Amino acid sequence: MEFLLARFNAQAQRRAQEVPQTASPSDVRASSLGGVAHLDYRPDIDGLRAIAVLSVVAFHAFPAVVRGGFVGVDVFFVISGYLISGILFTSLERKRFSFLQFYARRIRRIFPALALVLFACLAAGWFLLFSNEYARLGKHVAGSAGFVANLVLWNESGYFDKAAATKPLLHIWSLGIEEQFYFVWPFLLYIIWKRRFWTPVVLAGIFIATFWINIYTAGSGNTAADYYSPLTRFWELAAGALLAYFSLYKIAPNPLITKLPAPAARVFAAAAAPDPFINNLKAMAGLIAVLLAVFLVDEAGGYPGWWALLPVGGTYLMLSAGPKAWLNKRILANRLMVAVGLISYPLYLWHWPLLSFMRIVDGKAPAAPAAALAILLSVVLAWGTYILIEKPIRWGGSGAIKALFLIAVMGVMADAGYYVYISKGVPSRNPAAEDLMAAQKDIDIGETRVVAGLQERAGTYHGLDGAMMIGTPGTDETLLIGDSTMYQYIPRVRQYAEQHRAQMEHNLFVVVGLGACLTLPDITNPASPACAEFMDKAIAAAHLPSVKTVGFAALW
Repeated sequence: MEFLLARFNAQAQRRAQEVPQTASPSDVRASSLGGVAHLDYRPDIDGLRAIAVLSVVAFHAFPAVVRGGFVGVDVFFVISGYLISGILFTSLERKRFSFLQFYARRIRRIFPALALVLFACLAAGWFLLFSNEYARLGKHVAGSAGFVANLVLWNESGYFDKAAATKPLLHIWSLGIEEQFYFVWPFLLYIIWKRRFWTPVVLAGIFIATFWINIYTAGSGNTAADYYSPLTRFWELAAGALLAYFSLYKIAPNPLITKLPAPAARVFAAAAAPDPFINNLKAMAGLIAVLLAVFLVDEAGGYPGWWALLPVGGTYLMLSAGPKAWLNKRILANRLMVAVGLISYPLYLWHWPLLSFMRIVDGKAPAAPAAALAILLSVVLAWGTYILIEKPIRWGGSGAIKALFLIAVMGVMADAGYYVYISKGVPSRNPAAEDLMAAQKDIDIGETRVVAGLQERAGTYHGLDGAMMIGTPGTDETLLIGDSTMYQYIPRVRQYAEQHRAQMEHNLFVVVGLGACLTLPDITNPASPACAEFMDKAIAAAHLPSVKTVGFAALW
């Protein structure tokens, strides 16, 4: 472990030398270009990433314990807005900005691990999913490859709905929002940059407008819109962008900022807070706010809404405190925290598909030991992805060629997902499974007919109208009692009768059912008064001497 931590630390230092990540708010070094600071690598930001990803992972694995761990995504949004906007501001100030270079860098950062996880999900789904499930996965793969997963999921269900747990790519919604933000963000900054007065005004305007939309939507009861709409999340990225602007400019070119009261400047304009006590206070207050959100917020509170101010504000304070604040330097910049932060992106990508596939296969949420095993495996996969896939592609030369190659790979994944979707899950993969799928849709009371020389008719059975009878009357009877779902067994019984004609000469299957009726005696349903009488007659019929076997089926 000591060797791995040392290796991660060395990699972080090399990354700091190759590509600057962000400013150091409490220790900026002004350049000759308009007072803008140089960008320095901050290991404490990787530690903050570790808190974010571990919160999300813990929530997905142990939701009863870490109720609000999903707020880790909000922490990621603020960090992302801070880092990327800082790079954009510096590039624009130095007149070295290039749209092609910016997007090529984003592609090398985002595409490799994502493409690998999408491929792995399609491969696992080929063997584990029914056709309807696989078709849905194909749609999600295509949406994820096109970075519109949040919009695809928006039209299906909310983030906290039960059905969401069986979507292996549910978590990719956050990547969709982030990349949609960065699709327009560089163009907007490029337009307003020369009008220096308006830059922070526009940033603040975006923050206020989208925060208001978030508050308005949170009260609408539409949880899908709350979570998946980019307009309810852009304010979080804008918060990071504002901090990057305040941090990079030791001499703010906007008079509105220079006239901020001293207390406000110490909080919002990080470069104006050299006091170690203030920075330590901000870092501690920020951590407390994030932890309160992780353990107190839950899905019932109309999230994001006002609650999102806890993780967003807490992250803002921790970032603005700078790398020399005690908490940031001693805790967040700890080698273990930095190591987790370095693999936070692939860890985020891997953990949920593993947990989701376990739920799909087992039919229920994985038990704590199984969930812990899945998380351990996701850490191993994340480490391997970072070392073997991310690093070789992200760093080094031939950036343009790598970006073009990754675009082609992601295009292949989008096409593969779309093919799976339009082919309705490739039913030819597993004919036996498709037979089971067909059984789910089999509801057939049938008509009077002769099947393989046997009588099949729908009629009245001891006062129970609509009974379906297959076999030979006057022989041993098997009585099947249930609600409307009982009728899905009729095609199976018919198939059995055709394949076992000799046995059916001495047997009669009788299927009786009434929709929305619980198959228990002495239970009344106010919405369906006929249930009680139906069940009394069914139970009485079950006691007939001719009935040898009784089966019950219902949507329990």
